Amino acid sequence: MDYWPISKRPTETEQIELSQMRLDYCKELYDREVKRKEGLRRVSEFYLTFITVLLGSILFNLDFLNKIQALLGQASVPKAILALIYVVSVVIFLLLIVALFSILAVVGLQKYYEPGPKNVVDFLFDDFQEYISKNDFLIEHAMFYAVALRGNKITNNKTVKWVTVTRFSLLGIVAFIALISAVLLQIIVFY
Repeated sequence: MDYWPISKRPTETEQIELSQMRLDYCKELYDREVKRKEGLRRVSEFYLTFITVLLGSILFNLDFLNKIQALLGQASVPKAILALIYVVSVVIFLLLIVALFSILAVVGLQKYYEPGPKNVVDFLFDDFQEYISKNDFLIEHAMFYAVALRGNKITNNKTVKWVTVTRFSLLGIVAFIALISAVLLQIIVFY
């Protein structure tokens, strides 16, 4: 499509073409944001599954926890190592709570917008329609997509923040579990 100078007013056909381009562009951006939402939802589901498995493995493996408690109860284990294990255990628990609450915040942020009027029948078939041309109709629908896009982008940006908090919490949990595992292995081997 050719561009026209500001001093020249576009013809009605050019206005319709421009409005159609605007509508198509808004639809494309809206579809991208919907795909982004779906990607964030999949990541959130994975993290929630990981948290659930982690909680389940901790809470339902009491025999293993009893063995660790007996191991730590040995008189030969230095107090500094015991303190380290207890502090790291508390940090893991706190990170687990942060991860759980942040992933639940992601689920709670699910306020997404659909393009279009609230009452389609009145909007399309009311005798007192605000638009009187094809161009006005296209502009109106491009605006619907733009408004929905803006709302969904805000929601997705908040979701990204909470997913990032969850990601770093889970990385911290894995790192601290590795640290505790190394310390427990050292206790088993040397004490």
